[in-house]
Parts: sequence; structure tokens; C-alpha cells
Amino acid sequence: MASHRYRKSEIYEDFANIGETIFSTRHEDFNRMRRRQVGPAFSTTGLDTVDSLLFELCVNNVEHKFIRDIELGGGATEFNYFKHYQNIAADVIGELAFGKSFDAVKNDGHEIIGWVNASMRNAMFYDEKRIDILQMYLTAINTTNNKPMTDDEIVSEMVTMVIAGVDTTSITMTWLTVYYMLYPHIYKKVLDEIRTNFPDKDIKITHHDARNKLPYFIATVYEVLRVVGSVGGTLFRSAPKEGVEILGYNIPEGNELIMFVPGTHNDTEVWDDPTTFNPDRFLGPEGENRKKEIVAFSTGVRICPGKNLAWIEIFLSIPNMLKDFDLELPADSKLGPNILDPKRNNQPLLPKEITFGTRPPANPDVDCNVVIKKRVF
Repeated sequence: MASHRYRKSEIYEDFANIGETIFSTRHEDFNRMRRRQVGPAFSTTGLDTVDSLLFELCVNNVEHKFIRDIELGGGATEFNYFKHYQNIAADVIGELAFGKSFDAVKNDGHEIIGWVNASMRNAMFYDEKRIDILQMYLTAINTTNNKPMTDDEIVSEMVTMVIAGVDTTSITMTWLTVYYMLYPHIYKKVLDEIRTNFPDKDIKITHHDARNKLPYFIATVYEVLRVVGSVGGTLFRSAPKEGVEILGYNIPEGNELIMFVPGTHNDTEVWDDPTTFNPDRFLGPEGENRKKEIVAFSTGVRICPGKNLAWIEIFLSIPNMLKDFDLELPADSKLGPNILDPKRNNQPLLPKEITFGTRPPANPDVDCNVVIKKRVF
């Protein structure tokens, strides 16, 4: 189901509110064309051109805000990490998609109305040395008709970019923080790994550092993607014209095939004790092999084009926050490591979630708050 042989289901056409996009398209030629047009922006080489910019958005701006709020709070402050991670992701997408940060971290929110038009007016000042996704679309030629993209096509893709780029990454970081707060022994191992490898308070962690020196932290990210990936539960595909045989069943053309992502991530033939949150399963040589079983970013010809960017945001945001700041649940939290769920074999009770296109907590205003303090070195 990871090849063009299996077209996306007709249900994806419902997502084409303005026009066909890289997410909604069911057509191979269109999918290939859009990925050629935007692919360079999300490649490792493309993202290297904005390395310092991403560091500023995910690390420096965040640290300045935390320090300001902690000082105003007299040494500690409570913040909503669901909104916080949304703001980080929004600022990143604003810079990469429109060439201008939303300043969401600084202002505790963002407004994007009018930015597309402003970016178009400023196209003459485009810096070719750094990526700007809107500019890439403005200068792209559609191979389907040898014409530039229309305004509707550009708006469709930019709306998709904002929604996909903000929600998926921020939800992953949200659930990561949820599990850290509910599993203190895992949180402590993450802290110990980060603070042992990076003891100097004046040296920040780059995404390359995190990738190379924080295997246990990375394992916790993979385990979160396994147990509650940011994407909703099902991926719909259409049976090919010639039909297909799956597990001995002949499925003719016209039928829908559905991959249930949580089922894939809880298959007992692949995962030992899948209902238990256990990052250790992603350590060592076997752990590297298991990482290939995670399909949270989809796979094959429709793999999420922003996967590399998502990992960079996570590698910058979380390790640097945990290196320099201490987090704890508020005293009035309705969730905690000692509030257990008998339906989960007496593991900690999790926040209720919404499963549709994405899987955010259902009540983040209540369930996604922590108290943050400056770490004492």
C-alpha cells in the first residue's frame, strides 16, 4: 500500500476544499510533480540552509520567553505545553512557508491573515540561499500543463502546509511531554542522558548533537509515535484495477483497503507487550530494526514530505528545554503517575484523545499544563 499501485481512496477528495493538493491528490502524476516542486525544501540539504534560523525559533526564542515568564512568576510559572508546541511549530512554518515568523512563541498566539499577499509583494527580495516554500511554489511550473501554479493552487498548498506542519509536530511533542510527566522513571532517564552529555549551561544542543548523542531520548520519541502517533487511526487506499490478494483473500477493484495504524503499532507479532510504554524496545540493533516498523509519517511514495523538518523541531525543542529547565505537574493536576487506569493494566491514566485527522488530547487546556523552573546548575 506504499506504492502508486494503490491509489488514495476517494475520501481524500473531501480534503480538497480549494483545490487539489499534495495531501488530497489521488493521481500519481500530480503527486510526483508536487513532490519535485517542494521536495528540495524539506531535504537535508534544503533544511541545512535554515539551520541557524530553526535554532533561533526552537531554542533561543523559547528560552527568552521561559526566562521572562519565570521571572514574572517569582521563580516558577505554569504553562500549557500543547499551545506552546503549537506556537513553536507555527513560527517554523511561518518562516519556511512565508519567509516571516508568526512570532507565536513571543506573543502566545499567531495571526496569518494577509501574509501570503505580503510575501508575494516581497518576492523581489527573495534570498535564493535559503528555502522559502511559498517562493518555490510561485516560481514552479506545473508539468501537467507547463503553466505556473494558479492562485487557488498556491493557497490550497499553503493551507495544507500550515495545518499539517503545525498540528502533527506539536501533537507529537505534546504526547511526549504527557508520557514524561506520567512516567517519572522514564523522564529521569531522559534528563540524565541529556544533562550528562551536555553539562555546560552555556552550550545548546543542535539537532545533530541530539541525533548522535541521545539514543534513549530518541527511543522515547519512537515509542510515543508507536502508542499515540499524531496522525489519526486509518489510511484509506483503493484496490488496484487488477485486484489484489492479501493473506489469501482476493480483493477486486472497487473495494477500499484500510490500514489501521494503531493496529500496526500494536501487532503482537512485531511488538512484545505492546500495551506497555517501553522506550527500551527501540534501543540497540534490534531497536534500529523496529524503528522501520513505525508508520506514523506514512511510508513509500506518500511518506510525509515534512518528516525531516519534524524531527529537527523535536530534536531542538525538547532536549534544550529539558537541559535548562525543570518541569513538574501542577499540584491540582487531574493526571499523574499515581492515578492509575485499570483498563490499562493499572498504568497511569492518560488524557482522553480525539482521533480524526490527527490525535490531540481532547481537553488540552486542562490536561496539558506543567510548572517550569530554571534548572540550578
